[in-house]
Amino acid sequence: MSIVKPFGAIMVAVACALAIAVSSWQAVDADTKGVRIKVKKPNGGEIWVRGDRETIKWRSFGFTGANVRIELLQDGQLVETIKAITPNDGRAKWVVPTDIEVDDDYTVRVISIASPLINDTSNEEFTIIGLP
Repeated sequence: MSIVKPFGAIMVAVACALAIAVSSWQAVDADTKGVRIKVKKPNGGEIWVRGDRETIKWRSFGFTGANVRIELLQDGQLVETIKAITPNDGRAKWVVPTDIEVDDDYTVRVISIASPLINDTSNEEFTIIGLP
């Protein structure tokens, strides 16, 4: 009988610790459901010209961190990092490189530096053209 009591006490302690851990995880999960980033521009259909200065726009919902990274994708693949770190204020200026490939399959991805799983990519592709 004395062997069962310590074993039982250990089981109860482990069960309590597990319940606390699961409870804490669920509370964090519930708090972060509304936290997200939404790319507003470019979000599909825009035509940007090499050498022009453009404004990338996004909106953050909940606390997504103080800074973001902005990436240019072509056909879903990383072409360049537009901004390695920039304030999460919803806008960033970018001069479209003059040597970038002219194509119609670009998107932009905005990523939270604090929580990289919080990110968004343009809904549709946009076009980069050369100078007329």
